[in-house]
Amino acid sequence: MKDSGAYLEHRLAGVHTVVIQGLNAGTLDLSHSVWGHQRYFDAPSGHDPVALEMSSMGKGLVWVNGESIGRYWISYLNPLGKASQSGYHVPRSFLKPKDNLMVVFEEHGGKPEDIQIMMVKRDDICTVVSDLHPANVRSWSRKNSQIQSVDDDAKPEARLKCTGKKVIQSIDFASFGNPDGMCGNFTVGSCHTPQAKAVAEKVKKRLSADDDTCTDSAILS
Repeated sequence: MKDSGAYLEHRLAGVHTVVIQGLNAGTLDLSHSVWGHQRYFDAPSGHDPVALEMSSMGKGLVWVNGESIGRYWISYLNPLGKASQSGYHVPRSFLKPKDNLMVVFEEHGGKPEDIQIMMVKRDDICTVVSDLHPANVRSWSRKNSQIQSVDDDAKPEARLKCTGKKVIQSIDFASFGNPDGMCGNFTVGSCHTPQAKAVAEKVKKRLSADDDTCTDSAILS
């Protein structure tokens, strides 16, 4: 590539023509396509989780302040004709109070001006505990380099606690048995107690009885 001489400033450098040949629909010229977009935004106030609403885009990658948020593929639809995901979490540790740089590499087009920065108000929390789990760490102590139980009846337990002034609105799933799946996608297993959800509802009601907020730990054992 020539690097000196008259009118050098008029010479094009780098890739300036991109053509895909051999497609069933013919030749696709991408030379004038715009793939890269950037935008500055201020961090939303508060402590709720932040997410990018990418439903206006097609397929690509996104970064915030140089940190990868991941790949999105909104244009790929499931059998119901919907994208499997359109919201993408942005950890608050990635954000500055002001002038956060979002960079998007888009392969299919899309409308980057319609990308929304939003806060997620709903929290889903879950926990799993079984006889195979160890008891709470506070039920053990160390003496003469030996770990021993301080409670003869120590049992595994799970603790759920709300942050701030948030309230437990509903209990979607509770099982005393061997549920299948993982947090957010549990199903009843081969062994299940129908009364499990009613017991969990009683715990929820007790926590909200005084001031309608969840300020104490929910202990399940």
